[in-house]
Amino acid sequence: MVLSRFSKKSKIKKIGKEFQQQVGRIAMQLSKGRRNEEEARRWCVDLLKSSAMGYKEEDIETEARVLGKRVDIALKDDGRIFMVIECKAATVNINGNAINQAASYAVGLGAEWAAVTNGHNWCLYHVSSTKGVEPDITEIFDISILDEDGVSEDDSYFLYLLTKSAIETGETKRIYHEANCASTTRVKSAVLSDESIALICKKLEDDYRKRMGVSVIVDKEEIYGYLSEIMDLVE
Repeated sequence: MVLSRFSKKSKIKKIGKEFQQQVGRIAMQLSKGRRNEEEARRWCVDLLKSSAMGYKEEDIETEARVLGKRVDIALKDDGRIFMVIECKAATVNINGNAINQAASYAVGLGAEWAAVTNGHNWCLYHVSSTKGVEPDITEIFDISILDEDGVSEDDSYFLYLLTKSAIETGETKRIYHEANCASTTRVKSAVLSDESIALICKKLEDDYRKRMGVSVIVDKEEIYGYLSEIMDLVE
């Protein structure tokens, strides 16, 4: 199934409207300083069952257990769990522990997606695991719908990636591959490759000869060290 551009745009707009209408429940919890994780979970389930998100009652499991604990929300397709959603109270910040917890649940249940939310912050991760190796966790998005711009158009698009249609059409998977391909590790490896260093040195030598009328040979090891320092700063 492939969504037309119009259908996709309509869905994204509908998601933004739905979240704007419903976010007051979480905003109230936050303003009162209430640490109510169950309210955040119920709110999330209600949104998932909305026409904007597209999940049916049978797609949502709230009693799944793994590693001796209950998973807040597990999303299923034909009985197979493909995403876990870890819900935190509105007053609780999402941190590395929550992300790792969701990822470990995903691995334990054989799901490739893990989401974490406190109602106003939403994060989605792709989780891939190999036996005996720590799971590879790739961030797809990390957004806030209670910041200065509220539920922005970008926020609505990212939330669309959580929908049943985005999962089924492969849109969410495509975004994962784009993010994974351009990861910091891969970019650094590409920039510091022998091919890239050679091209950069040639560009420097050619430009210098044209501007200054002098031919020089750039030290490749020096350029490698310089670029390596720059790449270390962006990690």
